[in-house]
Amino acid sequence: MPPSIASLTSRWAAPDAAARGTLRTLLLLRTLLLAALHLAALGLMFWSEAAVVPKVVFCLTWGLLNFFWLALLRRPAMAAALSLVMIVVLILLSRLKYEIIRMTANFLDVVIINSDTVGFLLAIKPDLEGRVLLALALVLPALTLLWLVDPFRVRLRTAATGFAACAAALVGMALAFPQEEWDAFAGENFDT
Repeated sequence: MPPSIASLTSRWAAPDAAARGTLRTLLLLRTLLLAALHLAALGLMFWSEAAVVPKVVFCLTWGLLNFFWLALLRRPAMAAALSLVMIVVLILLSRLKYEIIRMTANFLDVVIINSDTVGFLLAIKPDLEGRVLLALALVLPALTLLWLVDPFRVRLRTAATGFAACAAALVGMALAFPQEEWDAFAGENFDT
């Protein structure tokens, strides 16, 4: 190879190596962000769940929600963030209900949330509306940013298989360890 061409290729190779290093660093930061979301959910589980069975149910629910969002969006960071938001909102609603009537939220409570329920909550907790608006103002831009920076994609078949496995395991856990009637009044295990 003539020296003039060799010098050109070596000049082009140096920026490519620097660019590859920058891309590796960026990919590492994005991977750490994804890991941080999952670690936040793990910390939330240890904070909110008291016994072993509810912790297993929390993990299976976490997987179910993640795989659901992965099937729709195919982006793991976005799926983890939406799952985390959903679980945090469920825990906060359950704690709010426990503060008011000494019962935690159950599946029926989540299904029956309507405008009357929201109006009642806003009437008895006047500062709740401001908190909800602040949370939305913080969460929506963060979710948009996650959508833009998430480099990973998951295949639909993988997400559907994970969703089905988590759903089957949750049904198995519900059959093996049914919730007692008094357990809904305990004030712990906020998301089960």
